[in-house]
Amino acid sequence: MGGRAAGKEAPTGDTAPVELLAVSTGVAIAYGIGLWVVLIIGPATVTVLKGQWPLFDYGWFTLGIVWWIAGFRLARPESWWACHLYGPAKLARAEARYPETLAEEEGIDGEPDPPWVRVATALFLALCAVAAILAVGGLLGL
Repeated sequence: MGGRAAGKEAPTGDTAPVELLAVSTGVAIAYGIGLWVVLIIGPATVTVLKGQWPLFDYGWFTLGIVWWIAGFRLARPESWWACHLYGPAKLARAEARYPETLAEEEGIDGEPDPPWVRVATALFLALCAVAAILAVGGLLGL
């Protein structure tokens, strides 16, 4: 009998790949959350760590496409990314590219954004990351 239950046949034709992916609703949700984290939260977090705050703001309007662009750009010299991950040569390139400081940048209304805006944005990102981790952990039974 080959180890198959009576009456059950191997999937054939167009349904074979679908049946392999459609394991359960929980797994589909876990895949969805994983894709969301990889495609949206990851690039947004890299954008924030690189100090690209204007591009982070614009990313909300472009559904995250700008975050992918910012992820490949050189970090600002005062950002966490540059301070922790750049060597002297790359830090010198960043300082040459961004001679102005982040505090001198102007917001939409012509004045710098208040500090609470950046704190609120960072907290929102952290909350999204924690929610995704808890959701995946709950789905996997951890």
